Amino acid sequence: MSSVVKMQWALNAQGALTNIDSHGLKRGLACDCTCPSCGQSLIARIGDERAHHFAHQNSGDAICKFALETELHIRAKHLIEERLQVALPLHVSKYDRSAFELFSITDVKVEKFHLGKKPDLIVSMDGAQYLIEIAVTHFAEDEKIKHYRQHHLSAAEFNLAGLRESDNLDDALANVLFNPDSDSSIYWLSLSPLTPIGQKAMARLRSEAIEIKGEIKKAEKTLRELTANNRKLEKSNKDLEKRKSELQKIVGLMDSLAEVRFEVVNQQQRLHQINEMHRDPDMVNTQLLRRERELEQAEKNLSDRQLSFLKQERELSALDKKNRRHLVEQDKLIEQQWQELVDSIHAIAIIDNDFRHAGLLLSDVEAIREKLINQATHEELHERKIQICTEEFSKINEKKMRLEEEISGILKNKDFYQQEIAKLHRELKEIQSR
Repeated sequence: MSSVVKMQWALNAQGALTNIDSHGLKRGLACDCTCPSCGQSLIARIGDERAHHFAHQNSGDAICKFALETELHIRAKHLIEERLQVALPLHVSKYDRSAFELFSITDVKVEKFHLGKKPDLIVSMDGAQYLIEIAVTHFAEDEKIKHYRQHHLSAAEFNLAGLRESDNLDDALANVLFNPDSDSSIYWLSLSPLTPIGQKAMARLRSEAIEIKGEIKKAEKTLRELTANNRKLEKSNKDLEKRKSELQKIVGLMDSLAEVRFEVVNQQQRLHQINEMHRDPDMVNTQLLRRERELEQAEKNLSDRQLSFLKQERELSALDKKNRRHLVEQDKLIEQQWQELVDSIHAIAIIDNDFRHAGLLLSDVEAIREKLINQATHEELHERKIQICTEEFSKINEKKMRLEEEISGILKNKDFYQQEIAKLHRELKEIQSR
């Protein structure tokens, strides 16, 4: 709209509202009309070249401070009174614009007092009365809203602030007042559930509440599953710690084997000395040489086993780090999913608070729906990672069994060599006693 409003309504000499196209209205100052906002005299500009309109006498085409707001009020009330229709929301949230319906009006009262308050309009529809407030810059105060709610009245407010720059006020107003698909801001200040519109809104919100309860149950089920999976991961982590402890024991056994090898070397040195001392007895010399070769072979076998154990230890250490990273990622994912659930429940609580202010105890489903869709994707990823961890744990168990078998064989060899060494000691004592 241009900076100068084209006024279509004014007050006539009797103080009644009159339209610029009213029958018998005289041109210019002869119309004897004044501005409904500031009370200044108006000129009726009725010609053939431009659209008919009123203009202020003392300021040319300049408008008074509240002329546009007053004009919007008057035109909106006139359109509703003329068409006997109005589009009202079927919801109670100020920010929900998903459901509107065009209703037929049987009776209209303009600026009449009702229980101590004077709304802009009182309309009757389907045997019930509804109060309509039209706001441009001044909106319903908290005291008035509280009064409406205490008396269980149904009062809606039309926010026309966005129409101040419209080029065609009548078309813009019609779109707000009568178009159910309009995205304009129309909301209930108070809505009685006993009225027909209140019952429709209640039925719609009950349906949404049922859907929300179903979604919450699904979310709770998902949370229980995530908790169970988390417990499994904790158990798997404990198993890994247990396996790590077993590997540390294996390392200890390897140290023990190194000590045995050192003892074997000492025995070899002693055998060499005995061989030097008793070179003449061929039988003893031959036997000692054979024992020495056996000990050298045993030493080589022990060395090979040690290298094999070191290699397997590195592999198991790398696998342990990998599994730990998987566990950390799973913990982060579970923490993120838990936070999303908490945020969703918090969003539901905020929506429920809006309903409480409107006199209702209802919830909205939109805030949690996208979260649950993302939750399903996270759940599939989580199951895949659990499967990978299970396969890795199976491989670790197989390697553990192989290591246990090899260690068992080494321990048997150790016992055998210790017996042989003891036997050699006895033989050496016999030789020395001779």
